[in-house]
Formats: sequence, structure tokens, C-alpha cells
Amino acid sequence: MSEYPALSTAYPTRTFLVAIKQRMVFLCVVIASASLSAACSRNGNERPVQSAGLTSSDLLAETNRVDPDDLLSACDGAGEYWQRQLGAEGHVIVRPPFVLAGNLETIELQSWYEQTIKPAAGAMNEQFFERRPERPIVVLLFRDEATYRAKAEGLFGDRGVSRHGYHRPHLHTIIVHAGSGPSALLHELTHALMAFDFREAPAWLREGLASLFEDCQIGSEPPSIIPLAGARTATLQRAIREDRLPSLESLILAPDFEGPQSSVYYAMARHFCLFLDHHGALAPVYRTLRSRGVAAGEDIEVIRRNFGDRSWNQLQDEFRLWAMAL
Repeated sequence: MSEYPALSTAYPTRTFLVAIKQRMVFLCVVIASASLSAACSRNGNERPVQSAGLTSSDLLAETNRVDPDDLLSACDGAGEYWQRQLGAEGHVIVRPPFVLAGNLETIELQSWYEQTIKPAAGAMNEQFFERRPERPIVVLLFRDEATYRAKAEGLFGDRGVSRHGYHRPHLHTIIVHAGSGPSALLHELTHALMAFDFREAPAWLREGLASLFEDCQIGSEPPSIIPLAGARTATLQRAIREDRLPSLESLILAPDFEGPQSSVYYAMARHFCLFLDHHGALAPVYRTLRSRGVAAGEDIEVIRRNFGDRSWNQLQDEFRLWAMAL
């Protein structure tokens, strides 16, 4: 699978006054004042444009407020909502906690679910995530880039988005150009599931884990997901050869991956997670950090404890040598 451009995550906050009739059908009438809206972009040069005014994405939030304790009912409501939004050209399948919709045929949506979403989510839940989604995760799949961009703007007011896909955390919604392959979906699926399990995860772990599963081998029986070397490796090795790779400490302490070194930080985060996984340390580190919460600098000590008597400098040197040998 080819190298996948970097992504950063931001999301809109909107205020609503809503009247809802619940269970079989919900009706939404909204008065809103728009505030910050930013899409998730996988390319540092692709910046989302602020959306203005009220869009139908505001109404989607109501699917995530309907019976939070009744996931099936909420998923059915989300499915009905998206069938109305997409009209005759759209198809929807409900597979709690997922609702898949788009301009793909029903059999194609089912294939995406069976071959990618179900086994990948099952394996991630088995290996990392303890807290399961309490609200629907909507996955919008569009066949071609033109339709994907048109729907991103028409449904959400988003322009200038990544050509692959992005995540709307506030709405628990993934929007993907299906023609670009599964990488974008797997990246955003990781974010969507982690949002319920470890919302406060540090940037290196949040983006590293999501990037890790961009390039992977997925098995269905039993569900399994095995990350592979390849995606972003050239970016990492080039940075090492040119002596511009940030220190591991800089990666661990970075609050986000914005800036001119964005692509390098994403490549480094992915491969450091792959390095930890290679040594059987990724899942233990994830669980320990989740149980303790996030404290600046504590990540370093938690990681180091999984490598016996190695010092942090030794670990950093070992990581670079391992990365160059890929």
C-alpha cells in the first residue's frame, strides 16, 4: 500500500435548540450559531475551509443524542436520517455500532463492512480498546473523488478536504473516498473507536496508532489486524539520512503534529508504534497510559519500563537502527 499523507484532527462545536420525537423517527428543528469548524486533513498542504451557516451536518448530531443507552435504536435513527439525506441515489446498511451509507450499492457497503470494518474493529477492540461505542459511528463511502468532495461540501459545508477522507469527531462520522482504498477508512476508524476508549490519548499515540493501521493485513476468522512496514517508511528513512529526525522525546511530548515537520512526525509516530508492537510493548503501553491518564513526560517512563535496563538514549538509537533496516 502506498504512503499515506498525514492527517490532523479538529472538529466543529455548535449550539442547538432541538425538539426531538424519539424511537422510530426523530424530527429535528435547529437554531444554530456556527463556531469553529475544521476538517481532518491528511496532507499538511491541504487546509480545510471554514464552513459558514447551518448545514445538514448539524442535524446529524441528533442521531448521537437519541437514546444513548439504546444503541440499536440510535443506529436505526441514523440510518433513516442518512437515507433521507442521500435520497434515491444513496444506500444504507445498519450494523451496530456502525451505520454505512453512500452512493455504493448495498452489496458493496456490506463488503466494506465484512472485509474491512468488522474484522479491523474486532481486532482493535481485542488488542486495545475496552470501552465500546455508546453512539452510532457513521461511515460515509463515496465511489469517486468528485462525489466525495461534493458531498463533503453539500452535507457538511467542508471544502478543501483531504482527497482520501476525514473524521468528524463531534458527529462520530467518517467521510471517505472509497476509490482511494482502505487506508483512509482504517486510519479514521481507529480514531473513531479510540474516541470512546481513550479520548485524551497523547498525539504520538493517537496519530501513531491510527497511522499504524493504514497499512496492514486484515483477517476475518478470527478477526485480526497485523500492521506492516511500508507506509511512510521512505519519509522516515529520508529524515534519518538527512539528520533531521526529531528526538523521540520531542515526538512523545509534541501536543500536535502541525508545522513544517508534520509528515516526519506522522511517519515517526507510526514507526515508533510499529517498533513497540515488534517488541510486544504497544498494547501494554497503551493500557498503562489509559489507566493513568495523560501526564506530561510520564509516557517516557512508561515506555522505558517495557524495555528492561535500556536507557532512553539507547532506546532511541535502537529505534533509528531498526527503522533504517526496514
